[in-house]
Amino acid sequence: MDFAVAAKAATQFKDLLTAEGYLPDKFFNGLHGESRLYFAAPDGQWSIDVIIDELSMSHRLDLRDRLTGPAPTVPLADLLLSKLQVWEINTKDLGDTLCLLADHRLSDDDSDAEAIGLPRIAAVLGADWGFCHTTERNLGKLAAQWADAPIPDPAQDVPAQIQRLRTAISAAPKTRAWRMRSRIGERVRWYQTPEEVGH
Repeated sequence: MDFAVAAKAATQFKDLLTAEGYLPDKFFNGLHGESRLYFAAPDGQWSIDVIIDELSMSHRLDLRDRLTGPAPTVPLADLLLSKLQVWEINTKDLGDTLCLLADHRLSDDDSDAEAIGLPRIAAVLGADWGFCHTTERNLGKLAAQWADAPIPDPAQDVPAQIQRLRTAISAAPKTRAWRMRSRIGERVRWYQTPEEVGH
């Protein structure tokens, strides 16, 4: 299970997990506890990964203002961005992303908890050329995977969803930092390689 919490709630969340019998990885939590925590079920059958304030993998997704909504998950736009920001995206992540796009419509209303908010996606990607470039690349991979293995009877038209995302990203206002970084392009690496820590 994956959870996202605000830094101010991290101690309470750790206490809750401990009270419920989950076992902290003391070495990992000591090393990464400012931004990430790891707990395991007592029988070892599953684990709990906790991110604090932001998801930092290939790119940085700031969640500090996104954790107080009424839904039990982070907003769907952030869930989508959490997958699209992976530079070395794998088949599982592509499949998860296609399921998200197959089940939930895109919306120009970022407050709609049942939809993927385009304003959030435009704001994040319009401020970070690297994140935007990785996302555009991954949208191409999504389209290819859908063409090879579409999900039966999707609620949404996934190719149309992908095209609408591309259009929204292209039309999004870009910051000065985005425009300056775009001039450098791929001559300088634009993504991070997350450290893989075994558990």
